[in-house]
Amino acid sequence: MTTPPPTPPTPPTPPPPGRYPDTEFLINPPASSPAASTGIRSAISPLRWIVWGALICLVDLTYSQTVNGVGWRFDFANDAVGMLMILWGTSQLAKIRVHDRYRSALRFVIIAAVFSLLDAIHGHFIYATPAAVALFFSLVGVASMIATVVFCVAMRWLSEEAGLQRSAKSWKVTTWLFVIIYLIPVGSLSCAAAIATALGSPFHVDLGPAALLLLPVFGIPLIHFFVSTTRMKTDAESPSPAPSPQPTQPRLESSRTTRRRLLRVLAIAGALAVVGMFATLYYRSQPANPVKATVHVGQGPYAVAVDPGTHTVYTANYEDSTVSVIDGKTRTVTATVPVGKKPVSVAVDPGTHTVYTANLNDATVSVIDGSTNTVTATLRDPRGRGARSVAVDPVTHTVYVASLPEGCRCSTGERTP
Repeated sequence: MTTPPPTPPTPPTPPPPGRYPDTEFLINPPASSPAASTGIRSAISPLRWIVWGALICLVDLTYSQTVNGVGWRFDFANDAVGMLMILWGTSQLAKIRVHDRYRSALRFVIIAAVFSLLDAIHGHFIYATPAAVALFFSLVGVASMIATVVFCVAMRWLSEEAGLQRSAKSWKVTTWLFVIIYLIPVGSLSCAAAIATALGSPFHVDLGPAALLLLPVFGIPLIHFFVSTTRMKTDAESPSPAPSPQPTQPRLESSRTTRRRLLRVLAIAGALAVVGMFATLYYRSQPANPVKATVHVGQGPYAVAVDPGTHTVYTANYEDSTVSVIDGKTRTVTATVPVGKKPVSVAVDPGTHTVYTANLNDATVSVIDGSTNTVTATLRDPRGRGARSVAVDPVTHTVYVASLPEGCRCSTGERTP
C-alpha cells in the first residue's frame, strides 16, 4: 500500500494592496486581559476622585487667625482633603489586576502621595524647619512630579491590557503634557530648592501677579487628564467594535499628519511655559531692597518695634517669653530681657525710650527702660483677661492696651480701667 505524499503547507496570503503589516495590531488588537477588561469599568470612579482631588489641591482656600501676621491658617485643609481623595482613588486602582509593573507604579504613586500629604501638613503648622527636613520635602516635591507622570503611564498600561487602544493613545498624550509642562519646569524648581537648602542658601519663589498668565498653560495637562478619563469611560462602556475596514494610505497619512501637528502644538506650549516661568522668576528675583543681615533672636519672634532715636530694635519672643534688644547699627543682639508670659506685642515710646510688651498668658504689660534694658514695672490686669496688643502715644506718653475680651487704657506707671 502506497502512502500518499504529504500535502505541502499553504503559503501565507500576502497583504492586499494598501494594507500595511505593521498596522495589523490597530485592526485586530491582541486579546485583552480579562481582569483588566473587567476592572476598567471600576477604574472610572477612582479616576474621578483623583481629578477632583487634584483640583481641590490647586484651589487655595484661606482662613487665617493671626496676631501681627503670625498664627494658624486653614488653607492646609484643601491640600489635605485633596491628597486624601487622590490616595483613595489610587489605592482603588491598584487593586485591578494588570501586571507587576502596573502594581509597582501605583505603589510608588501612593507612597509619593502620602509624603505629599505630610508635606502639606508640615508646611502649615511647623514654622521652624530644620535644614534636613526642608531638604527632604524638597525632594518629595520632585517625587510628586515624577509620580504624576508614572500614574499616567500606568493608566496607559491599563488601557492597553483592556484593549482600549484609543484610550491608551490619549493617556500617552497626557503623559507627555505632564512631562513638558509640569515635570520639567516645576521639577527643576524643586531640584533648585533642594540644592539651595543643601548649600544653606535661601530660596524663595514669588511669581506675583505674573503667575496668572501661566495658569491657562498649566491647566492643559489637567484638562487632558479629564479628557483621557472620559475617553476611557466611553470606550469601556461601548460594545466591542466590528473589525475595521482596510485602512487606506491617505487615511494613515492623515492620521500621522494630525498627530505630528498635535505634538508640535504641545511642544510649543510646553516651551512657552518653561521659558515664561523662568523669565518671570528671573525678573522677580531681582530684589529692590535686598536683605542686608539676618539676626538670630529668641525663640518664636512674634512682634517687632523700633526706637528711631537710638536706632534700637526690639523683638517680642513668644516661645521663651523674652525681648531681644538689637543694635540697629551693628545688627547684633546686645541684651535679652525676660518679660511676662508669652509676649505678643511690643511698642516703644521714643520720647522716654521706654519699651512696653503685652503679655498674653499672664495678662500683664512689662515696662522696660531702654537705657538699661531692665524691667522697671509690671502692670497687671486684675480681671486676668490677657493683653493682646499695645500702642504708645509719643506726645502724651500714654500707653493703650487691648485685652480679651474687654479693653483697658493704661498710662505710664499706672493702670486705669
